[in-house]
Amino acid sequence: EQLGLLAGGVAHDFNNLLAAILANAEFLADDVESPAQREMISDITVAGRQASELVAQLLAFAGRGAAARRLIDVRQIAEEAVRIQRGAARQRGIAVQLESSAEALLVSTDGAQLGQVFANLISNAVKASAAGQTVSVRLASGQLTGLALESARLRYLDPGPCVLIEVRDEGAGMSATQVDRIFDPFYTTRVDGRGLGLAAVQGILQRLGGALLIDSTAGEGSRFTVALAAATSAEAAADASTDRGSGEAPLASDPAAGWILVLDDEPLVRTQVV
Repeated sequence: EQLGLLAGGVAHDFNNLLAAILANAEFLADDVESPAQREMISDITVAGRQASELVAQLLAFAGRGAAARRLIDVRQIAEEAVRIQRGAARQRGIAVQLESSAEALLVSTDGAQLGQVFANLISNAVKASAAGQTVSVRLASGQLTGLALESARLRYLDPGPCVLIEVRDEGAGMSATQVDRIFDPFYTTRVDGRGLGLAAVQGILQRLGGALLIDSTAGEGSRFTVALAAATSAEAAADASTDRGSGEAPLASDPAAGWILVLDDEPLVRTQVV
C-alpha cells in the first residue's frame, strides 16, 4: 500500500522530468554529427524510455488511473504485443507464436492496459525460456466456472462467458513456493528481473476485472491464463450504434487560421512542447 502511494505521488513529477530529458535528447540527436556523441544520446534516450516504462509498471501495481473502457477484439491487442516481443525473443533464439479461434473475441476493456498485460506475460515467458524453445500465445472463448475460479490466483470477475488468453513457455518452471510469491513487488526468480511485471498485472486485472490462473511445475515450464468477461450482445450493439453515429467536424479550410494552446504546470515540458 505504501509503495502504491509513493508511486502515485512521484509518477506525475517524474514523468515531467523524463519528458524534458527525452525531448532534449531528441533535439540534440538532430544537430550532432559525431558518432560517439550520437551513441551517448541514444543511451540517454534508451535509459529514459526504460525509466518511463518502470514508472508505468509502478502505477499499474498501485492501481492508479481509471480504465478507459471500450469494446475491443482481443486478437488485435495480441497481434501487436506478439509483433513487438518477437524481436527480443528472436535475439535469444526463441520463437513466439500466436493461435486464435476464428470468431471475434470481444471484451469491454482498456486496450492500453490490456496491452501491458500481454507485454508483461510474454516478456516473462521469453526470459524464462532457453534458445530453441517456443512461447505460445493462445486466444479462445470459454465458459469460466466457479470451480475454475476457486483455483485462480487472482479473482476479480464472476463465472460466465469469457475470453481466455493463455501464455505458455517451455522454460524451467516454478516451485509452489515461488508461485506463491510471484505477485510480491520486486520478487523475481531471475537475476535480470525487476520483479514488477506480475505485480503490475495484478493491479491491472483488479482494475479491469479479470482472473489469472497459473499452472507451473519446476522443470516443466509455465502456463498463465487470463480470463476476461466476454462482451454481451447489448454491449456489442451499443458499440456498433456509437460507431455509426460518430462524426468529426470538418477541419478549417485555412490551416493558418487556428491556435494551439499548450497547458502544463511544468515549465520544462511547456518549453519542449512549444
